[in-house]
Amino acid sequence: MRECNSRDDDDPEVRFISHALQSVTYDARQSQERVVGSGRRSRPSIDRPRRHVHRRLVLCYVGGVGREAILQLDDQALVARVRAELASMCGVTAAPWFVEVNRWMRAMPQYTLGHLERLNQIEAALSRYGGLILTGAGYRGVGIPDCIRDGAVAAERVMRYLSGERS
Repeated sequence: MRECNSRDDDDPEVRFISHALQSVTYDARQSQERVVGSGRRSRPSIDRPRRHVHRRLVLCYVGGVGREAILQLDDQALVARVRAELASMCGVTAAPWFVEVNRWMRAMPQYTLGHLERLNQIEAALSRYGGLILTGAGYRGVGIPDCIRDGAVAAERVMRYLSGERS
């Protein structure tokens, strides 16, 4: 596997690109701006105190296909760039209460057209090798739920194989 630099669309490999996730937390009591966004919000646990009720978390992804050069910036410069973009796009100018930058180098698979067909061919060719199972973000989904689902399917297939059931 290699980084997504080439434009060869006939290349059957899964390419991996780099990105960074910047978690920016604001204290809503100190900021007059109202951030409107989308996302999934889970209900707080009844027995867990809501200590951070005045905090607002903003997740910012940077990098990706054709935009990986930004990852050459140090953390301080990357934070400054994201803050400038938040100010420009959302009007958020308050200083963050907390910032964390996590870089994921060559970690995000980029599937090309025909990926699932190639994967099916590979799995058919490997089927003669008994308990050999392919799983992970490079195969059937990059998200955490995708990887959990695929890992559960792989574990079930391994258990069937080890128990003597052949399919």
